[in-house]
Amino acid sequence: MIKTTNSPIIKAFCTQYSTRIQEVIKKAKRLYYNELIKASRNENKTLWKITNKETCKSNLTKNIPMEFNFGNSFQINPANVFNKYYLNIIDDQKIQEANIESTKFSLNEAFCQGFAEIINIPITDSEVKCTFKLLKNKNSSGYDGISNKIMKAGCDHISKPLTNILNMSLTQGIYSNQLKYSIIKSVYKHGDKAQISIYRLVFVLNGCSKIMEIVISRRLKKHLGMCNILTSEQYGF
Repeated sequence: MIKTTNSPIIKAFCTQYSTRIQEVIKKAKRLYYNELIKASRNENKTLWKITNKETCKSNLTKNIPMEFNFGNSFQINPANVFNKYYLNIIDDQKIQEANIESTKFSLNEAFCQGFAEIINIPITDSEVKCTFKLLKNKNSSGYDGISNKIMKAGCDHISKPLTNILNMSLTQGIYSNQLKYSIIKSVYKHGDKAQISIYRLVFVLNGCSKIMEIVISRRLKKHLGMCNILTSEQYGF
């Protein structure tokens, strides 16, 4: 209407009305997003989703090209391209071998009294059930096709046999090969979608593997804290 009319009164009214509508929309969005953030279990993830949506970046992973730049040529089959690239990437990099003896010497200097052995604390059925609750309610699953939602729903039926398996793994020092398997997905980050080197790998583990990792992580952190192995300068990964 502003473009078609010559009346200054109508133009002023439309401009003022448009400004008010925009303010109402902004306030409504702010309230809606605040409620989403409050109700979310992972605020950082929710904030990133909101940011990507508002900056029109939510569809970056869609429309992946069927041709990829691999070296000096373009290849059509995406699965073969990704497999070939990530299987050979180590051969294309210069790997510096760590000086094991030097590392051992540094550790022995820092811990003259030696390293205390980690105490084998048996895993209980109640601990496994509590750990199940920490899993996110997602429909995604590992190679076994069992999602976190299904595992949490059947927690009371599988917690005891799983507890037995985890305790055997700790006492025997064996980590089941089935728990090491994962689905590997390539996630687009930024840049030219046809450039394979800009994709990053995401490993989707099965639920039992996640339970095992959480249980072991608790014991390892407790051991490191009790023995004062980590220094105040320790940070990151």
